[in-house]
Amino acid sequence: MIKHLVQSLLKHKVRLPLWRKELVVYSYLLVLYAVTLYLLLSLGQWQLARQQEKITLLQQITAKREQAPVALPQEILPSDDYLRVNLAQLRSTGIQVYIANEPYKGQDGYHILALYQLSNEREVWLNRGWIRALPDRRNLPEVDPLETDWQGIGEIYFSKGAPILFEHALVQLDAQNYLLQGRDFARLKDIANTGHRQRLPYIIRQLSDSQDGLIRDWQYISTEPDKHLAYAIQWFAMAAALTIIFLLISIKNKRPD
Repeated sequence: MIKHLVQSLLKHKVRLPLWRKELVVYSYLLVLYAVTLYLLLSLGQWQLARQQEKITLLQQITAKREQAPVALPQEILPSDDYLRVNLAQLRSTGIQVYIANEPYKGQDGYHILALYQLSNEREVWLNRGWIRALPDRRNLPEVDPLETDWQGIGEIYFSKGAPILFEHALVQLDAQNYLLQGRDFARLKDIANTGHRQRLPYIIRQLSDSQDGLIRDWQYISTEPDKHLAYAIQWFAMAAALTIIFLLISIKNKRPD
């Protein structure tokens, strides 16, 4: 019975008049076309929504960067992502971390994080910037020594998700230097943590220029809004092409009465 029902559906045709012609299509092809068209249009709409999300985010970040920097929150309280802060009286702990697998303009490299102590005995990670990796990954690029006392302008940056890292992703190179194979704020908590000082639950990305050879061209989004628009146009173009093909193979001359 089921076999007979399937065969009847495969043979059933839908006929719709179109002026001097008519649309003739098998039922299963019509359903397949409708489902595929819906998926293509949905993907296009999703890309447009993503474009608007990125535009809104960039507008918010731009507005924050145009504001005068505020004093770094000394307490462990909620703070705005990308808020510009004025850093003063930061004292180096001497601890530095190479964050590996950080590409920049097609080149592999590292973000250099330094652990600084605030005036109230709390600690915060300062992202000093990016440096290109050496051809031989067994060797790390040299960076200028940390300043004992540092002050300048930075921005608050909260960790975006938790990467999947292998068990030994964190390696201690010597008494003061570490290598971490990816951004993992949770693993940073394990570095030189004596429990005597509390750490702020975010990283400060350095904005002030320093003659240390590090690049501080911070990236805020992984995909530009225009690229999402291009993706949306591609999905809509595929939907249009599908419709044209469907009509070309389905429109027939009317049968004589």
